[in-house]
Amino acid sequence: MKHSPLFCPKCGKRNEATCTHCSACGAPLAIEQKQPAYSSVTLNNPRTKGRDSSSLSHQRIRRRNEISLQADAVVDRRKMLWLTGATTFGAGMSLLTFGALCSQVAPAVNSWVHDLKNPSQSPLYDIVGLKSPVYGIAWSPDGKHIISAENNSTVTLVDTFHDPDAPNKTYFGPSDTYLDHSGPVYDVAWSPDGTRVAWAGHDKIVVVLSVYDGVPTYNRNSILTYGGHNAAVHAVAWSPDGTRIVSASSDGTIHIWNAQTGKTLLTKNQEGEILAVAWAPFPRGEHIASGGTHKAVHIWDTTDGHIINTYQKHTGTIFNLAWSSGGSPYIASASADGTVQVWDAYDKHADKKNILTYTGHRDAVHSVTWSPDGNSIASGSTDGTVHIWSTKNPMKESSTSLYQVGSAVNVVAWSPDGSYIASGSDDKIMNIWKAPKS
Repeated sequence: MKHSPLFCPKCGKRNEATCTHCSACGAPLAIEQKQPAYSSVTLNNPRTKGRDSSSLSHQRIRRRNEISLQADAVVDRRKMLWLTGATTFGAGMSLLTFGALCSQVAPAVNSWVHDLKNPSQSPLYDIVGLKSPVYGIAWSPDGKHIISAENNSTVTLVDTFHDPDAPNKTYFGPSDTYLDHSGPVYDVAWSPDGTRVAWAGHDKIVVVLSVYDGVPTYNRNSILTYGGHNAAVHAVAWSPDGTRIVSASSDGTIHIWNAQTGKTLLTKNQEGEILAVAWAPFPRGEHIASGGTHKAVHIWDTTDGHIINTYQKHTGTIFNLAWSSGGSPYIASASADGTVQVWDAYDKHADKKNILTYTGHRDAVHSVTWSPDGNSIASGSTDGTVHIWSTKNPMKESSTSLYQVGSAVNVVAWSPDGSYIASGSDDKIMNIWKAPKS
C-alpha cells in the first residue's frame, strides 16, 4: 500500500475521504480527483464503451508502435525535449505528451551527478505527464517497462527507449494509460513471468490484465476483475510461481485467490485495516507478510493461514513491507513512526532485538525496496526525500544517498538489474534515479 487519502501521511490515522486535514495532528491530506485525467482511456476501455475488445487490442499495439517510432526519431535528432504522440480512436482523438530527456540537448538540465552528501540533487528523469499523486510503482521483470498507480483512477505505462547512436543510454517516457477503477489506484504488481499485471484500488476491486509485448492489453480473455473485498484494496502481490494473488484491504481481510479464475482460496482476518502485504520469494514461497493500522507485522502460511511469527516493534501504522531477495529471511518494514526496520521473519524475538533500525527520515516512511543484491535499501518518506542506504552501515554518512523530491514520497521501486530507482510522489511526478553502486 502507498499513501492514501484515507490515512494521514504523518501519524497514520484514518480520516474521512472528505477531510482536507488530519483530525488528529492537522497534517494536510491528499484529495481525491473525481475527474479522469485522460478521457482517451474511457474510449479505449471495452467494458465502459461496449466495443469489440479484440480490435482495441490491435489498436493499442499500433498506438505503442507509433509512439515508439516518434520517440526514436526525436532521440535520434537530439533536438527536442518533449515527444507528442497522437492516435485516433473511433470518433475521438487522444493526445499523450511525455518527456524523454536527452543529455545531449540540455546538459545544464539533465547531466546530473548525484552527490551522496547533497540531498538537493535532481533525478535522471522526471516523468511529468501524470495528472495526480503517484501511489504505486512496479517494474516489469525484464526492466523495460514501469507501471504507476495514481490517485485519479489512472494507471500509466512507462516504456524505456534507446538511442541507436548510443545503445547504452536509456530514456523513459509514458506510452499508454488505463482507467479500470472508479477511484484512486493504490498498488500495482507484475506477475513473475511478466505476462500479466494486477492493480488494486479504492473501489474494492483488483483488475488483472494480460500483457502483450510489454503492454497490458484488452481482449476477450485478458480481463479478470476480483471483487471479493468489502472496502478499499491497498496492496496486491503475486505468488512466486504466478498462480495466485494476495490482496489486502481496509475491511481487515487478506484474500488469496486463483490468478486465472479469480476463485478465493483463502481468507485471513487481521486486526485493523491491512495496508501492506508481501509474498516471500522462493524458497519460502508459501509465506506472506502483512501489516497495517494495528502496527504489528504478521508472517503466516498460505496453505492454512496459521501465523508463523509476529513482529511488534513499530509504534506507528505499517505502510509497506519488502522481503530481501535471494531466499533471505529478512524483511524491511516502513512505518508512520518514521523508521525502517529490518528483521528476521522467523526469529521469535525479533521485536526485542531486530537486525537494524534506520532513523534517517524526519517523518513517516511510506515505502521501502531492496536492491537486487540485498546490500542496500531505498526508502521514501513524507519528508520529501528518498534515502538509499547500506544495510551494513545504515546511519554512516558515506554509505547513505539522499535525494530531494520536494513533496511526500509515496512509493519507491528498484529496477530488476539494480541500475535505477523509481519514486512516485504527491507532486504528480515519477522520478527515476540512477542507483548508486553498492
